[in-house]
Amino acid sequence: ARLVPAYLAALMARSVTAPIRSLTGVAKAIRDGDLGRRAHHGSSGEIGILEGAINAMADSLEDARERERKLAEDELFIEKVKAQTTLQSLGEGVITTDAHGTITYLNPAAEKLTGWCFDDARHRQLHDVINIIASNTRAAIHYPREKCLSQGSTIHPDLALTLMRHEGTESI
Repeated sequence: ARLVPAYLAALMARSVTAPIRSLTGVAKAIRDGDLGRRAHHGSSGEIGILEGAINAMADSLEDARERERKLAEDELFIEKVKAQTTLQSLGEGVITTDAHGTITYLNPAAEKLTGWCFDDARHRQLHDVINIIASNTRAAIHYPREKCLSQGSTIHPDLALTLMRHEGTESI
């Protein structure tokens, strides 16, 4: 006779603790960044209100994360446009490469100095586009890309150098 009330009490306790345990798991997942997690919205009363509130909070956090991502993307794009505009307007030749020496950018001044247009120079190796010779001996100078990368600094040669343009004339 005492077993029936105890069994009913255990069932009632489980019906209260199981949704709370589930809500706790969802709240921890959301706290840890899993904003796609949602609480099962099937309970009534205060547990149902908590489920709805946790889901609404997760929706708000997900929306805020997306707005922040979009804002950061927009700011990065604006900075990229500013940098490209600056590089385009510089009177100094600017050539950028990846770590393997493959050209990724030439500004108009570099195009003029080298005789290469960006579209033709892009994806070529730097040593294919930059042809440097010693001004006094006319001997070819191999651009020390590896040394620049390994030392992380600019190389300053001790002798006068001449940049040869794509078509073979000296750059002025």
